[in-house]
Amino acid sequence: MTAIENIQLPLELSGEDRKSRYKKALKVLRLMGLESRGNHYPNELSGGEQQRIGIGRAIIAEPKIILADEPTGNLDSDSGKQIINYLININKSRKTTIILATHDLDLAQTADRIIHIKDGRVEKYEVN
Repeated sequence: MTAIENIQLPLELSGEDRKSRYKKALKVLRLMGLESRGNHYPNELSGGEQQRIGIGRAIIAEPKIILADEPTGNLDSDSGKQIINYLININKSRKTTIILATHDLDLAQTADRIIHIKDGRVEKYEVN
């Protein structure tokens, strides 16, 4: 699937009409800074662009909560910072709760709250 088809997928699965989901996907592409990449396939996109398409797919249906497991794990530091900035923007502008699992302590410090889990138990809770 192309980037725009990928972003539209949740709305297609929920039965939303083609014109409406396309319009929403264009808006999400703009939000992600990828409006010129909508007709590209995954192998034509960088890792950071692919990750932003995944975020776009996650937010198009305007969920109240997003679960992000190591969202920057396979990215270079600049692309990782860009992804985190998008998640922070989504959190603030849409009031979406982002639950982020990471081993990256610098990334964790960007959160409002940090829960340290060790061996399946909450070890420490911090509020930033």
